[in-house]
Amino acid sequence: MKILLGRLMGVPVLGPEGRLGTVSDFYFDEGRWAVRFLVCTPSFGLAPKPRIIPSRYFVRKEWDSPGFLVSVPFRGWDSLRTGMTWDQREPAHLQSYREVRRYELRAPSGSLGHCQDFVVDESRWTIPNLVIRVPIRRWSRRVLASPHRIEEIARDDRMFLLDSEALGEEPYPWALGG
Repeated sequence: MKILLGRLMGVPVLGPEGRLGTVSDFYFDEGRWAVRFLVCTPSFGLAPKPRIIPSRYFVRKEWDSPGFLVSVPFRGWDSLRTGMTWDQREPAHLQSYREVRRYELRAPSGSLGHCQDFVVDESRWTIPNLVIRVPIRRWSRRVLASPHRIEEIARDDRMFLLDSEALGEEPYPWALGG
């Protein structure tokens, strides 16, 4: 099933023993365009540190329940990596969803629009499409673009550099909301 990654932000993270916290970010691999980690802000403790949960622990988003299921047992919670600032430890190929979701898309002829969200295939946690907001006169339109057309992610300039002008078709009906 394909879902918008932005709709999972703020959703409760549920483990086998109950609620662990809420989804505050995702990290994805820019080479494979796959979600690798979920950042969970705990809902307990005096000064809770966010926990980074690897995708191997993702079970699925239950649409009939109010949470994102993970298979991390509560007693294994302390073994997860803590902290949101990876600084020098952050691998260059990992990108934060919260950071890049507003990046500009730039083609050789100029700006095409801004990234608004990511479409994620829930079965493999890959990113087959980006939802792009393209300005058209006084309005804007959302279209899909393949992340595989991106040649480079310019972090300092906050933009995706495309190899051509081509964008996808109109988004799926469920991508039009919000």
